[in-house]
Amino acid sequence: FEGMYDLEDCIIRTPCDPDITFSDDPLRMYRAVRFAAKLGFNIEHTAYKSIMKNKDRVFILSRERITEEVDKMLTYKSPKKGLTLLYALGLWCFPAPFNPYTIETIERLSNKKLRWFMLCYSYVVSDYSGYMRDLRLPQEYAKYMNRIIHTFRLLYTLPVPTSPLIRCCLDVSKEDTRDALTLNHAFHLALEQYDPEDLSLWHKAVEAMILENEKEYCHFRLCLDGNEMAELSGLSG
Repeated sequence: FEGMYDLEDCIIRTPCDPDITFSDDPLRMYRAVRFAAKLGFNIEHTAYKSIMKNKDRVFILSRERITEEVDKMLTYKSPKKGLTLLYALGLWCFPAPFNPYTIETIERLSNKKLRWFMLCYSYVVSDYSGYMRDLRLPQEYAKYMNRIIHTFRLLYTLPVPTSPLIRCCLDVSKEDTRDALTLNHAFHLALEQYDPEDLSLWHKAVEAMILENEKEYCHFRLCLDGNEMAELSGLSG
């Protein structure tokens, strides 16, 4: 099959007729994109056109199989090429529409859960449980995203937030507050509306405020928790 030449030329090609290859198992279309992302290769033009021609075949695939391929792609250092290819080939399969800023944000993140967050993020959605069920991702992803969405939006405005706002973030997202801060930093870098050095200073200032407020909160304990209040009010059980 002269595969060594293709390896030297950084080309992904099907050994048989691509129409047959992709029709027999449509998941191979996602796999071709994933290897292009992993290796930095290009998909050979005949295979590329075949994917566009057969893209509707992906509807016979289970959601789990597609998500597994994308999940692997999001572990790579640079998933940008693969995600852009998915859109160009008509294989985009995420709740949020394709947005170049989303891709640039993902490229600046290393946390896989945060990358999934950006692929699902919507300005009008505050509960990601439904999205996670549709994508067949673990429910812990939904819980994680639901914890940081509020903090992400609170920190979205760039002026350094006040201590009360930081405490509000810690109340909601707890140990994930820094992840929300990292997400904001990457998001604003992708927008290219602010000087990177200014953004770095902003990130460090907010991180210092988080650390300061965490120290204040580490000795704070509630006199009653929710279960005790329910029991005292006769609402338990």
